[in-house]
Amino acid sequence: MRHQTLSTVPVPDAPHNEFKQLHARRQIVLTDIYCQIAEQIGHVAAMSLAVTTPSFGICVPDVVWMPPDKWDGFDREAPVPFVPDLCVEVLLDRKMPQDIGPRVKGLPGGRHP
Repeated sequence: MRHQTLSTVPVPDAPHNEFKQLHARRQIVLTDIYCQIAEQIGHVAAMSLAVTTPSFGICVPDVVWMPPDKWDGFDREAPVPFVPDLCVEVLLDRKMPQDIGPRVKGLPGGRHP
C-alpha cells in the first residue's frame, strides 16, 4: 500500500522499505561471501546455482564451491547433477525458525539447531 504526502509524492509504507533494506543488506553479504570464497579457496565458486539433491529435489543455494575438476563433465544449462562440496545459504532475510529450518534442511547435511 502506498501513501500520499501533501505534495502528492508517493511514499512506500514502512514494511516495504524494511524489506528493501534487508534485501540490499543480504545481497551485500552474499556477494562478500562469494568474493571471500573465491579469493581464499579459488575462483570456482558460483552464486544461485541450481543443484540436484538426493532427497530434496532441486535446491538453489546462494553460493556454491567445488574443485575445478568437478565443473567439467556436466551441462551448465541444467542443474548440477550432484551436490557441490560447499553450499552456503544466507539467512538474513529469515526471522522465524520455521522459515530458516526448511531452507537449511533442504541441502544434504544441512542442520538447524
